[in-house]
Amino acid sequence: MKLLFSAFLLAGLFFTFEQLEAEPWLSNRLAQNCAGCHAPGRLNLPPKGRRCTLSCQGCHVNPNGGGLRNQYGVWSQQRWMRSFASDTFGSKMQPKPHYKQPYMDRKGADKKILPPMKFKTATSLDYVEREYTNKVYKDWHKEAKNKKEFLSRIAKGDPYASERTKSVYAGGDFRYIYGQYSGDTNGNDELNFPMSFDMGMRYRPVREKYSLVFESRFLNIPGNSDLDQTFTTSSRIRSAYFIADDLMYNSWVMAGLYRPMFGNYTADHTTLSQKISDLDQNTVFKSVGFGTAPNVPFFNIHFIQPLKNTTYSQDSGYIINAGGRFVSYSANIKLSYMSTKRTAEELINDLTSLTLGGMWKDRLISVFELLNFKIEESRGVIDAGSVVTLENKYRFWRENYVTLDLQSANTLSSRKEGTATQYSLGIKSYLLSGTKVELAYVLRKEESPAATVEINGIQMQGHIYF
Repeated sequence: MKLLFSAFLLAGLFFTFEQLEAEPWLSNRLAQNCAGCHAPGRLNLPPKGRRCTLSCQGCHVNPNGGGLRNQYGVWSQQRWMRSFASDTFGSKMQPKPHYKQPYMDRKGADKKILPPMKFKTATSLDYVEREYTNKVYKDWHKEAKNKKEFLSRIAKGDPYASERTKSVYAGGDFRYIYGQYSGDTNGNDELNFPMSFDMGMRYRPVREKYSLVFESRFLNIPGNSDLDQTFTTSSRIRSAYFIADDLMYNSWVMAGLYRPMFGNYTADHTTLSQKISDLDQNTVFKSVGFGTAPNVPFFNIHFIQPLKNTTYSQDSGYIINAGGRFVSYSANIKLSYMSTKRTAEELINDLTSLTLGGMWKDRLISVFELLNFKIEESRGVIDAGSVVTLENKYRFWRENYVTLDLQSANTLSSRKEGTATQYSLGIKSYLLSGTKVELAYVLRKEESPAATVEINGIQMQGHIYF
């Protein structure tokens, strides 16, 4: 039976892959689990040297989210974002709670501070996540007397060490989509092709704080069903930047080609907010950015410049993000503002996003976004409006979710006069470490004074990432 079950899972994963992108709701999901990022039982550093955060840099090399994960993100993937453990897929067993760890017995001012010990792991999924919250673990807010005491409570195998000792590491992901649509589809009623393959690498020229990051993307188009067409249809740069991070008060500085943080970005580039804002999966800017995330609050600003290669964005301007992520209710709030001049004609492009989110009863995760836009299509022709998005995910068993996404705009997706709505009901499953499978029914409707366009269908997508 085990062999048959494994074959069934592998077959399903082979035909259903989706791309790894920023998924901000995962911060809500793991906000109340201190062991979601590291081994249990740590002390804190003083605020000036403290890295603990629920912002995007908690799991990603790029503090704006998406792309290559850091060692904390790898830790989370291997131990928490899965429903089954598999050595083949790089799964690791969850650590036992802090009161089961051997290094927690060595506290006390009269005891010698010893080197770190290996943490104990659970033999099965027998510990519920409430065992890892700050309500159970009371030392989370205590500051270490010095760096040596801090390190004595960091277990062997904790990502703190691997993050600082691996000078080069790489990652990637591959996605596939299958779908069947009906209605006003203009002939694009069937999807069955590999969409993209991404590869990324980080190099630390010194032991910590400074990194060079490069990520490339191979893209395919509908109708190209062969795997080799993923790599031969087109390719583009996803990011290439220098970053100095883990600085005072968990601040960072970066410069190069990357996608700045803005709003509630999701991996689905067909959402109304991405269509209307033109901030989709291919967005990359030439930017210089600065940010900080000292525990709960976060702030970052990015200055954007046009690129000489006209294949890429010619925008110039800035993006600002400010907000906070909290352990209580796994809540988050973020305000984003983007002001740029589009193309050589310097057309107006102003976007404002307010995002709110939280988790209830360890099961229901909801994220709300209000996006207002003012975009000048051509000289003197300005389109303006708003998009409301509500994402809901209910965790019914381990890392398996029922999803319900509601989107509504007071313009068409082309930003012209009319209205647009989009609904999605489905299931999202993290079966094994580094995999995700998603099945959804999607309904899209756009109404203008001239016509009504309606599309509905079933689509299956998924990804494998490493």
